[in-house]
Amino acid sequence: MLMETMKDTKKKYFNMSNAPSKFYSVMVVGDNPTELMAKYDKSKEVEPYIKYRYLDAEKLHKNSIKIYEDLINNVNILALSEDQISALKEKLKSIKNMTRFEFYQMLTEGCSYDENGDAWSTVNPNGKWDAYQTGNHFSVPLITKNGVETSSALNKEVNWKILHMAEAAYYELVWDLAHEIVEPTNDSERQIRDNMINRKKYFSNFKSKEDYVIHSAAYWNYAYLDENGWVSIDDENVDEKTWIKNFYPRFVEKLKPNDKITIFDYTINSF
Repeated sequence: MLMETMKDTKKKYFNMSNAPSKFYSVMVVGDNPTELMAKYDKSKEVEPYIKYRYLDAEKLHKNSIKIYEDLINNVNILALSEDQISALKEKLKSIKNMTRFEFYQMLTEGCSYDENGDAWSTVNPNGKWDAYQTGNHFSVPLITKNGVETSSALNKEVNWKILHMAEAAYYELVWDLAHEIVEPTNDSERQIRDNMINRKKYFSNFKSKEDYVIHSAAYWNYAYLDENGWVSIDDENVDEKTWIKNFYPRFVEKLKPNDKITIFDYTINSF
């Protein structure tokens, strides 16, 4: 049974309310990156499978209500705008006013049904992207040891010292200035302090200075793909700060010198 998570709903909501599609980046490791990506094409048709069971209609309805209530109850953590909060409340109201059958109809739109009312689909359950292109618009390019920006290179050719934590000292200074731990010594530092000193709410999202610095200076992509499969923030169901903190040690440090890295920008269309 396919159940929406709170993070899935948040992603779909932002796709719907902010733009026709949402842009992400994925690091692909392998000699044939396009072949690896092909498995996750959302337009790829597969053999029919049961996507939702009619007997789960009430549970699905209640689960969706809970997800939207959780989003609304955590608006401060999620840093949503007033318009986004209002849209969420309207969506929740709409779902609550539906019968479980009406909700099931909405949820299974486009599916076919069997004699039990179960919804069948041929949509790729592994689908992750609607379109993708070589990373050069919405992702950080790789930088080689020769100083060349590129979307694809062997691991041994990449200058990770520039890409990962190179600006740590700068963000340490930003933290110290914003928290009045140190005094500015020039006009540039005074400007940083003036711009950041009132952002207490933003800094409160971080448990420590170290967490803030890692979040700001670490190298990461929204998703990672190799021969073992696709992993992203959504699949892991973790918060962004945890994903960013773990990305480099989890995915980059394990790479072999001759592993081929390719960065793609990909889009997910609104629902």
